[in-house]
Amino acid sequence: MHITARVDYAVRTLLELAHAPESPTKADGLALAQSIPPKLLETILAELRRSGLVASRRGPDGGYWLARPAAEISIADVIRAVEGPLASVRGERPEDVQYTGYAEPLQRVWIAVRVNLRAVLERVSIADVAMDELPDFIAQLTADPQAWQRRETVSPTVDP
Repeated sequence: MHITARVDYAVRTLLELAHAPESPTKADGLALAQSIPPKLLETILAELRRSGLVASRRGPDGGYWLARPAAEISIADVIRAVEGPLASVRGERPEDVQYTGYAEPLQRVWIAVRVNLRAVLERVSIADVAMDELPDFIAQLTADPQAWQRRETVSPTVDP
């Protein structure tokens, strides 16, 4: 899975808002706190607002705040708000792709990938991250030394 800058910025923005005081937080303060390009942040905030994750008010007393409790916003919600479905194949949902011949079982692989993404991303909330109280399964998954090791990409062999 490729986590885009937009997803990373959106999650970090919501983490800032989870720690914000009861009053609205200005976009420029959010951008500064997380080193997010202000123009990009405005676009992301608009997407988060359309998805019902943040609310806003204009004017001198305006700004942004979480539209619902941080414990009710999963990382999966954020990804869907700014990027769309968690898993897609050439822009289609895995259940909508069709293969023939030897590739026919591949659809089940893509669906299994989505199930595993959901298993993590739907069970971790903004509150979990903001309060550094990640679910126990995160510690179990990251305790495996293999989780921290990069896999080498396969390069073609060249015959001399």
